[in-house]
Amino acid sequence: MFKEVPIPVGDIVKKNPPELQCFGFNINDIGLDFKKSQMQFTTYYKLIENPSASVCDEFLDTLLKSP
Repeated sequence: MFKEVPIPVGDIVKKNPPELQCFGFNINDIGLDFKKSQMQFTTYYKLIENPSASVCDEFLDTLLKSP
């Protein structure tokens, strides 16, 4: 009944904050499906073995200082 229409989400994925790697993953792709009366939102991620120490040290320091 409905035909699949791909929408590029490259811009959204490229705007991931660099601090996201401190959690051990980074988002690669986003999927959005409509089935009957529901919407399904899917994210595909890539595991990061060695996150950037300079980014993560500053991020964790900021988190520890926050209220």
